Amino acid sequence: MKISNILNMPVLSVYEGELIGQVSKLYFDKKLKKVSHFIITSEEGINYCLLPKNIYKHGKNAITIKNSTVLTLDFSEDLTDYLPQPLEYKTYTIQGEYLGKIASVSLDEKYNVSEIDLDNEKILDHKYLASCGKNTIIVYDENTTVDISKFKRLLAPKLFKTKQETAVSTQPVVTETNSEIADVKTDIKNNPKFLLGRLSTKDIMLDEDKLLIKANSTITARTISLAYSNNKIKELLIYSRVK
Repeated sequence: MKISNILNMPVLSVYEGELIGQVSKLYFDKKLKKVSHFIITSEEGINYCLLPKNIYKHGKNAITIKNSTVLTLDFSEDLTDYLPQPLEYKTYTIQGEYLGKIASVSLDEKYNVSEIDLDNEKILDHKYLASCGKNTIIVYDENTTVDISKFKRLLAPKLFKTKQETAVSTQPVVTETNSEIADVKTDIKNNPKFLLGRLSTKDIMLDEDKLLIKANSTITARTISLAYSNNKIKELLIYSRVK
């Protein structure tokens, strides 16, 4: 299967019987060997991370998961060690020959990369991949046997901290307690990860008939998504605590 066919594919939760969203982006490991994360975007514009191992079935028209607890909120800072989908990346040989741009990537049933399709109909076998960066990939040609690990930069040890690093390291550590929760200055919209895993301290309702979360329940990414769309984030913060 090709990643171009996976993008925009619906993701369904079997237990909840709901459409979670659509696949909006894929992340790969640094060596472009396999898919590491699926990014799912809901109708409310909230992004979730889905690991390949948590996919229940990859069907012809949709991806299914067992339930929404396998989803986590998408935080870009947690994905800096992974490679965004390399569509439109330029491809060169290690000898400097331009081969074309990546049009799509072919995956096997376990989401391992098998082939790389270029815009000029050339197909590259993944075994020839030498390295992959932010906008370019380098491949070996048939006559190249060099070990590029020998090209790795050697960084000199840093003897002294900068003023900025010293200032950060000397900042006091703030410990959160239940009584201080109202004083925590956190931008929930930009850092919803703050709420993940906390326990609700009371039943919180979406309206008179529909429950958002029961007392003593763990707050999940799905709970936060519903709270956003129903203006219940502040209430969720006030009536929750650290486990």
